[in-house]
Amino acid sequence: MATLSPWRAFTIPTVCIALLFLGGAPDRLFSQDAMRGSVESFAREYVAALGKKDTAAIRARIHPLARACMSGDAHDYLDAFLAREASRDSGAYDGPFTITVTAVEQPAATPALSALVHYAVRPTHQLRIDLQRLTPSLTILREIVLSDGRWFLVLPCPTADGLQRFREAEQARRDRAIAVDRLVAELKEPLRSRLLALLRDGKRFDAIKEYRAATGTNLTTADAVITRLGQRRE
Repeated sequence: MATLSPWRAFTIPTVCIALLFLGGAPDRLFSQDAMRGSVESFAREYVAALGKKDTAAIRARIHPLARACMSGDAHDYLDAFLAREASRDSGAYDGPFTITVTAVEQPAATPALSALVHYAVRPTHQLRIDLQRLTPSLTILREIVLSDGRWFLVLPCPTADGLQRFREAEQARRDRAIAVDRLVAELKEPLRSRLLALLRDGKRFDAIKEYRAATGTNLTTADAVITRLGQRRE
């Protein structure tokens, strides 16, 4: 089993970056200051793009071969990824964060996975970003590769079957969102006011419990309704 060994910690304005490498041959890849600087810069620029909801900047950080395989008929697959990247609260990116970089082992592709996705370019490392602004902290995991002296995000490319599965899942997600919006719109007084008061007091879990007790819905639905109600309040 590979062991985790520290490489070096950097402190830069508003960001504390801890770089760790697992397995592989990190000394060969990261022995020069330029390479260390490049992974720092990539992390800072990526987090800045997330905070600004700058989907063009995020897209530019995806490896060109991965972007190419999601163009044309598969553009909605990439569009959905970019929309998710821009969906988080911008305030989550204002505070300090840490990153951890680990070498990625290349497991043999299973037939079931190969039927859904493939890689136009293989990732060599995983980037973990822990945003400290939120409680609990938010963790983002992304696969990356160093290519021509630059770091890029790596996304798997969907096969025809994978694209069909993705579109079916997206339609189901849209249907659920419509159903949740309807439930929020149907909230009656005094329940609605009680839930809003709990949200204002930061008692989100209490609001979920209150909604479940009043409606008898399951936890997943109650969580979605309270989340949507909070978004409308803002």
